[in-house]
Amino acid sequence: MTSLFATLQRVPSQLVAAFVTAAAAWLFLRLQHNPQLQKLLQPFIAPFVVAYIVVARFSGLFLHPSELIHFSIWNLLAEAPSSGWFFGLLVAAIVVYWQLRRQGLITSHLLFDLTNTIFFSVSVWLIVRVFIDRAGFLQRDIAILAATAILLLLSLRNAVEFRPYAHRLWIVLSVVVLLASTLTPYVDKFGPFTPVQWLGVIILAGGLWGEALSDSRKRKTSHAEQLAGKLGDNENGTP
Repeated sequence: MTSLFATLQRVPSQLVAAFVTAAAAWLFLRLQHNPQLQKLLQPFIAPFVVAYIVVARFSGLFLHPSELIHFSIWNLLAEAPSSGWFFGLLVAAIVVYWQLRRQGLITSHLLFDLTNTIFFSVSVWLIVRVFIDRAGFLQRDIAILAATAILLLLSLRNAVEFRPYAHRLWIVLSVVVLLASTLTPYVDKFGPFTPVQWLGVIILAGGLWGEALSDSRKRKTSHAEQLAGKLGDNENGTP
């Protein structure tokens, strides 16, 4: 086991993250014993992995364009920037979301199943990362791992209650990510936030957007029920 983690430390972290999370997602879907869910979500694993690896690996080309002027492109390609994972993850998520939306597959049930799959994959990756990454990020990783695992267990044990409200799980996770980001040493910032903090902000914004959509649907449903009730009363001659 020690030799395995030592080997993983020599592999670019972007590749390790991509293949570990992809394998974990595949395993989780298999464990669900739901062929329909497997058939629905498994085709999106490969596009996610490819988009993540390509963008994360070559993000230095747009993060440090000045190097291109000095013909240092090989220096940019030799090693991915430390923040490349963030841009790879962002683009990969957009690619999968666009494909889901284009195929008309986005429903509250799908988002719930997708959330559980992501939480399981992230938990597995963070377990691996605890053993192969630098100690300076250990506290942050353990905090996010604990939160992700707890949210996953709650979601699986209370599927009926959480299925329409998967976005609330993301809101809780975003708060944990933002708080856990304060446990890390200084890292590069993009504007006011570090990449991890930007990730927390984006997740929080997405969760709040989901909550707003949920409230809007509830109001529309309530209004439609009120109209239907009034029409029924009129047909029955009730003043």
